[in-house]
Amino acid sequence: MKNLLYLLLLTVFFSYGNTLHGQSWFEKYTKQKTLYEGDDEELVRNISNKKFREEFSENIEKIILCHYAIDMNNKYCEKDKYYREIIGLAKKDLEKKGYIVEVVWYNKDKSQFRNSETISKSSFSDFGKVAVVEIAVCCDYSNVLRSETNDKTVGTVKDASGKTVVEYTTPSRYSYYEYYYDTYTYMWVWVYHQYASVMSNNETNRSKSYYKLSACLKPLLKDIPKRR
Repeated sequence: MKNLLYLLLLTVFFSYGNTLHGQSWFEKYTKQKTLYEGDDEELVRNISNKKFREEFSENIEKIILCHYAIDMNNKYCEKDKYYREIIGLAKKDLEKKGYIVEVVWYNKDKSQFRNSETISKSSFSDFGKVAVVEIAVCCDYSNVLRSETNDKTVGTVKDASGKTVVEYTTPSRYSYYEYYYDTYTYMWVWVYHQYASVMSNNETNRSKSYYKLSACLKPLLKDIPKRR
């Protein structure tokens, strides 16, 4: 009986220890590289990797969603600035795919993940079921000076009825500014207790109207699979 109890405690200890150190379904994906060729033995922790994406969809139940804006001039994350369209679109898409979603707000020390309701109520054994989706968006505009030439009428010859029979023109050059709105969206996805650096994707969009947030985010969200 004592031996049985000892073995049981030992099993629990190692199980707890392995989970504590992040030993879970995603640990076999060990290649720390952002690019790979094909879906073969290059086991990369990236949702662009078909194998990893399949296991992600089978194991992940909850997603902690964080979004913030980046100031293009000062190159820092603005704690209180975000785009409602990003939050709304991402949350709706992830919930439609079957995930439970918790939205947290950005802190400089990234404590939003440690202090999230999902994490605080989870045990170590649950961390393999929790993923983080972090979306950063930068918006900037630029202008390009354009020059064009058209023909300017400088004189005409008319007949007795007043109808123009000859028109004299000369090239006329003019300049104008053309404005572009640039949106840069970066998305990191990782299993909680796992490094995020190998799981980042980005998308850019240039528009002549306004910032096209959804045009950048939708292609990235497509990489996150539906839950199985």
